[in-house]
Amino acid sequence: MLNPFKPTAGAMPHALIGRDAVLLDFEASLENGPGAPGLLRLYSGARGTGKTVMLAATRKAAEQHGWASISDTAIPGLASRLCVQANEKASELKGHRLPRIESISLPQVLGGGGVTFAPRPETMLDLRLSVGALLDLLEKKSAGLLITVDEVHRKAREDLVALATAFQHLVTEGRSVGLALAGLPSAVSDLLNDDVLTFLRRAQPCTLASVSVSAVRDSFARAFAAGRIEADPAALDEGSVATNGYPFMVQLVGYHLWQNSERGRLERSAAGPAIRAAREQFESSVLEAALVNLSEGDRAYLAVMAQDDGPSLTNELASRLNKRPDTAAQTRLRLLAAEVITPARRGQVDFAIPYLREYIRAQAADLDT
Repeated sequence: MLNPFKPTAGAMPHALIGRDAVLLDFEASLENGPGAPGLLRLYSGARGTGKTVMLAATRKAAEQHGWASISDTAIPGLASRLCVQANEKASELKGHRLPRIESISLPQVLGGGGVTFAPRPETMLDLRLSVGALLDLLEKKSAGLLITVDEVHRKAREDLVALATAFQHLVTEGRSVGLALAGLPSAVSDLLNDDVLTFLRRAQPCTLASVSVSAVRDSFARAFAAGRIEADPAALDEGSVATNGYPFMVQLVGYHLWQNSERGRLERSAAGPAIRAAREQFESSVLEAALVNLSEGDRAYLAVMAQDDGPSLTNELASRLNKRPDTAAQTRLRLLAAEVITPARRGQVDFAIPYLREYIRAQAADLDT
């Protein structure tokens, strides 16, 4: 049996842990039809919490209910690309596909030089009309259309405005259409505060956080049993605890536990090496990415937080930084919005991403040597 764990960004895992309620709510919205609140949803969460996977799971659920789907990433040109996808889906439903002619060149014997016909300008593509024409075909089959957009960000503001405007009109017309967006909390917050994108404030928020370690342990046990690998319970215990319930870390640890099993057996001694390998990959793919765009002041705040073994007092952090409480509070708010830290008890904050404290400490130690 192939390794069922998929520690690759966006790859669909063998099982979704702790997300059943979110998907059931979406399926209920599909059954309730046009205008159901769950048909407009906004997934947010830190890196590695499974936003892209949830979009894929949402599309799969829609398709299992007979709906069609189109999807893309929020980079400039999004609206035009969605138009193209909608037109292609419509052509398929009509039983034919129109050829996509990019250019035509006349042979040299006909006068020399080539004549190139440019494709129709993207600005001429109308998202509302394209999606509406596709819905005309789908609704005859009692089906609808789900649109999913990943990595929403202000850089694609104009395209997102076009998408939101088209979607709002289609909802007003009672069309069977759904929209699911996903992005980092800071990017989502920027969009929700945009005066032109107020429509998105009515989206159903779905914040993706860590799942319970016990649920991870059960998932590990089922996966190894399905693969006919006898797993030492202690190895599964250590592995599940090491994930901290963080979805991407679940895939990393599970993957390396599976790889370290031999002859149908996972020994307890294999857990340590598997966890170390998973942490190394987690640091390079998640922790480094979480820190790369932070300012020097943000990094300094995290560095003094890392001096504590648990939650930090916000007033104490301001004192260590030699900053006024209101100035330090602005840094704290930025880091909270970026989902790098999280509120703990009143007046306290803690790291939101597992192993970030240890990673920052290790970086500081390397600088001191």
